[in-house]
Parts: sequence; C-alpha cells; structure tokens
Amino acid sequence: MRMIFVVLVFVASCGGSDDSEVTARETPCERLRDHLVDLQLADAPHIDREAHRVTLKQSLGTDFLATCSKLDRAEIDCALDAPDATTASACATRPPRADR
Repeated sequence: MRMIFVVLVFVASCGGSDDSEVTARETPCERLRDHLVDLQLADAPHIDREAHRVTLKQSLGTDFLATCSKLDRAEIDCALDAPDATTASACATRPPRADR
C-alpha cells in the first residue's frame, strides 16, 4: 500500500474562494489530495495549472479517498505538512489499516 501512496502523491486538487471556509468543509483526505496535487504542479512550468488541477483531481476519483481513509491520522498530517512530494511519500510509514 505504500507504493499506492507514493503514486498518489502525484495527483488532484480543487480551488475555492475562501481557503478557511473550504478547509472547514473538506475531509483530511480531500485536503491531502489537494495538497499533493499542488506539490506536483508547483514545479510545472508553462502549463495551465487550474486545468491540470481539475484533471488530476478527477483522475483520482474515489479510489484515492478510499485508500487515504485507511492511513493513520499522523501519516496524513505528516504529508499535509510536507514541502515536497518526496517528503510527502516518506510519510507513509506502514500499510494502511485494514479495519477501515
């Protein structure tokens, strides 16, 4: 499952008018998805970031959220605080819990 998390580091996001309002409505996994997409797009020169953000988010679909929901909160928080994709992928220290 760690490999799935590493692969997921390179996928999706959405925008909002008020970040604090949007964050309050999003689940931790939705916030993680958005953060990972932002990390992926941060170094992408000369692209339409918003179009790519939407496409990446759609490509993840519910599979990302289902996989993410099995991660420990500490792993999610670690990845949310990560400044780059490599650091975020290192946050998945063990396979996701099977009890979810």
